[in-house]
Amino acid sequence: MSTNNKTQTAGIITILFLAVIPLISSDALNEYYLLPRTVAWSLFASVALGIGLVKMKKGERFELPLPLLLFTGFFATSALGLSHVFSMPEWWLTFTRYGLYLSILMGAIQLFKTGILTFDNFSRGMVVFSIIGGVIALKGALETDEIYSAFAPFGHKNFTAAALLIGLLASLRTAQAKHPLWSKIAIVAIALCTIDIILLRTRGVWIAAVLSSITLLVGSRLLRPAGSTSTVIPVKYIGVGFIVLLGGIIAFSSQPHIKDAVLETANIDLRFKYWQNSGEMISEQPITGIGAGQWKFNFAKHGLEGTNTRVSNGETGVIRPHNDYVWTFAENGIIGGLLYLGFWVLTLFAGIAKLRTTDDVDERMRTLGALAMIVGFMAYAMGEFPIERVDIAVPVFMAAAYLISQMKGKSVGARPVVIIGLALGLLSLHRSYIRMSAEREVKQINIGNDQQNPTAILNAYDKIDLDVVNIDLVGNPLPYFKGLSLMATSTMQNGQFNQARMNEAKAHFDEALEINPWNTSTINQYGNWYKYQDQLESAMEMYERGLSISPYNNELRLNKAEIYMEQNNPDGAALMLYNLVQAEGLNDQQKQKYGRILIGSIRALNGTSKHPVIQQFLSNNAIEEMNNNQLVQSFLRYKSNAS
Repeated sequence: MSTNNKTQTAGIITILFLAVIPLISSDALNEYYLLPRTVAWSLFASVALGIGLVKMKKGERFELPLPLLLFTGFFATSALGLSHVFSMPEWWLTFTRYGLYLSILMGAIQLFKTGILTFDNFSRGMVVFSIIGGVIALKGALETDEIYSAFAPFGHKNFTAAALLIGLLASLRTAQAKHPLWSKIAIVAIALCTIDIILLRTRGVWIAAVLSSITLLVGSRLLRPAGSTSTVIPVKYIGVGFIVLLGGIIAFSSQPHIKDAVLETANIDLRFKYWQNSGEMISEQPITGIGAGQWKFNFAKHGLEGTNTRVSNGETGVIRPHNDYVWTFAENGIIGGLLYLGFWVLTLFAGIAKLRTTDDVDERMRTLGALAMIVGFMAYAMGEFPIERVDIAVPVFMAAAYLISQMKGKSVGARPVVIIGLALGLLSLHRSYIRMSAEREVKQINIGNDQQNPTAILNAYDKIDLDVVNIDLVGNPLPYFKGLSLMATSTMQNGQFNQARMNEAKAHFDEALEINPWNTSTINQYGNWYKYQDQLESAMEMYERGLSISPYNNELRLNKAEIYMEQNNPDGAALMLYNLVQAEGLNDQQKQKYGRILIGSIRALNGTSKHPVIQQFLSNNAIEEMNNNQLVQSFLRYKSNAS
């Protein structure tokens, strides 16, 4: 087969594959798209490298430029950073994700160098990717009154907006090309993506879009060979696109029901908390880092004070710092972080160097598109985590491969390089596939937990290999769910729990704390285990341990107040309830517990407390004349007025 035929075949395969990507999903998973598409991308990389290996000529060489060597070095540090791995499945998941990107990078560089794959075909594939994804995203945005719950083809609406921005930038080359049909289709894709990006109102993507536009302007006008007059993209086109984007953002954001959400700063404040805890991790393990995939376990170690209500109450967890650079430095150490950052910086320089040395309009447009994709990705990574989202990251790594393929490097045998890339692609394919199978049962565990159905939890748990997955989507250790279910089904006989079942539950709580020592849900239920065994001091120690991590955890505070009552300390219980700052945010079950403990503690005080705030309430109210409901409501009003 001639090179031209190979190029045509590779182009068709790439276009078809990118067209299918937004449609791949599974309702059986908590994250319906991430793992299935990781499997698809891994298969794509493995097949491409496998064919390359078979078709490779004897003695063929491969040039290893500096950016690729840097990323290979980063990949090595992620493997060596084994400071204290709490969860090997999470380490493998992160390690193989980096492996997928390295596999894609190696394969794409070789394909671009040999001309089997062209940037034009890649751009056309991204046009189709953008149209299919954009139509689904637009339908989801228009069908909902709450944009945060809109169905989005690339996951959460933020990541969908980011994927569509990458698709838009990749489509620019096709829009500028001379093929009349593809050019028109690309313009439709760009318009559709622009509308979606405005409607999905993701501030980080808006900022990335603006910076990408600036990149196009600077690259087109300023970065060109001496004496060149070619601007590639006429300034008026860039200006019109920028005005449409910015005007749409301003007009859309000015609507009353949207303006407050756009200007809201709570998420920004939370990110500073994430970065603060990340700084603690870096200071503890500056060289090796805390280990790939281990950030989610170490975050709570440095305290949950300052996080939102759901996190502090253990209803969800913080599992990423919402900044890829902070994340990389924390997990892979300073050396790994610098290698990762250096890869992107030098890739940008590769693109800039190309713009300054070529006057070929088509080549400059390809380079500009690739550069804009990388700038958009890097900008968005300042406030989110696109490195984990394969639909965003893989196209950007392919753009990076195109820029790197233009560079000179040290020539080495191509076969070992392709074999390494193939091995990494196959490793990612294997680990992602078995993880996807296990995640189906994890979803069933979460459903069983939501429905308070311990039998369903136990049935799903027994089908899971903990060497493949041992936490759920928000970082709860899976043994925690089994311990909770065993404790819930340990029915009492003659006033006693089934001790064998209770002992088994304790063993699973121990196992859960080995996986995540700072998981407040496990710590709370472990405290309950001690309480049910009448080991009140041990129960109190567990609740205190949980509160040292999350001082405003409602459940832990209520349980601590309950122990105070068991220890005949109603004064301590009343003060604990007074200081429960989120009392209005309790769920129905917690409200009942709050009321029961409050009524018992206040009536047991008989009008006297050693705590001034409680004594003032007792002195200002005729407690004996109140019924229970009046007592609770009066206390809540007193607490609210005092605060």
